[in-house]
Amino acid sequence: MCSVRPTPCVHDLQFFGNSALSSGGGLAVVDQASVLVSQTSFVDNVASLDGGGVSLSAQLNITSSSFARNKATRSGGAFYMA
Repeated sequence: MCSVRPTPCVHDLQFFGNSALSSGGGLAVVDQASVLVSQTSFVDNVASLDGGGVSLSAQLNITSSSFARNKATRSGGAFYMA
């Protein structure tokens, strides 16, 4: 569950069938110290470069979430951490 704090939080969402011309088909996070993802699904997302489901350059805390059929041309079908 997300609390009131400066850390970005993604909770109880579905990222389905999204695409990116570069990285992070479902979700891209840059310039953050950390991000919390909970009870979230990443399904059938596509990235032309990295991270079909998620691409990030941050500390990731993920709980009770799922990844299915995400694709990336270069690296990280489900997720990619730079």
